[in-house]
Amino acid sequence: MNKIIGSLCFTALASVSQIALAQVQVVTSFSILGDIATQVGGEAVEVTDIVGPDQDAHVYSPSVADARAVATADLVILNGLGFETWAEALVAGSGTSAPIVTVTDALPLIIHSEEEEGHEEHGDEHKEHDAHDEHGHEDEGHDEHGHDEHGDEHKEHDDHEVHGHEDEHGHDEHGKEENMEAHAHHDHGELDPHAWGAMANGIAYAAVIRDALISVDPENAEAYQANFAAFETAGTALRDGFAARIAALPADHRTVVTSHDAFGYMAEETGLTFLAPKGFNSASAANAGEVRELIEELRALPHAAVFVESLQNAALIDQIAAEANLNVSDQVLYSDALSGSDGPASTYLDYYSYNLDSILTALETE
Repeated sequence: MNKIIGSLCFTALASVSQIALAQVQVVTSFSILGDIATQVGGEAVEVTDIVGPDQDAHVYSPSVADARAVATADLVILNGLGFETWAEALVAGSGTSAPIVTVTDALPLIIHSEEEEGHEEHGDEHKEHDAHDEHGHEDEGHDEHGHDEHGDEHKEHDDHEVHGHEDEHGHDEHGKEENMEAHAHHDHGELDPHAWGAMANGIAYAAVIRDALISVDPENAEAYQANFAAFETAGTALRDGFAARIAALPADHRTVVTSHDAFGYMAEETGLTFLAPKGFNSASAANAGEVRELIEELRALPHAAVFVESLQNAALIDQIAAEANLNVSDQVLYSDALSGSDGPASTYLDYYSYNLDSILTALETE
């Protein structure tokens, strides 16, 4: 009897092993991409994130284990737009032969001219977006405060490190959008990498991942197509479900302050205005003069919602809110990573829903 049980256990373990071997090994650069790949890939894939939930890709240093994972992957998925500054060296050093897919390569991006500065960001004034952005969002929080993305300082120094952040708007129009309100903005010569902040872009990411999976695993093409369709339906319903709440906001209740400039694409999609004391890179430092300008701007507003981001030190935001006579929300926002599995933003769809619900709840409060 023991021999029979042992034989059955061995067979079961062998079957599990064969299933694991049959799964497409997908390596993604960070948790948001990892979840989208998991949703599209379903049971046919095994996804490994280089930068996991509640970790900041801006300041991450890859390990030997990361290089091993990339080396043995069937597919490697990156965000691009300068988000993973360590990715090129990691991929090259791993010697991987896997296809490298950069999801933002497929996005129709817009870059604005440098003349468009001074607190009127990328709102209705975008010629290409007149039909979409009917809510003027002064400077989306993107370049009004001139953020320099190249600071190496980490978040603990937010409240006392200052650097000159010029080139808030170094933008030059570059392409037309088709069905997305995707934007990329120069910040000291950089592009805004946080494209996933707009649901339209999250769906576009999923489409790129679907096609990449079909390319490496055509036998499961039907499943990938179906999973993508379900993701697209759920994401579109989420975005559209917030439309009435956004439309009902008074014009002077549409400003949001966040730790760093990570919500520009959400601004484009929703018509809200996002302001931040730091630039696209969460590890950059704030400019003292521009922080003062931000405080003065907020003092002149009848209402603004203020948030600390999950991976950021609260000191600078607390200082800004106190001097502008505003309250900091007791809800944190998730920008560059998902929460852990026990948090409110453990999947991309939850991330989008939680962030937008938290923001609108704060804006709806007198």
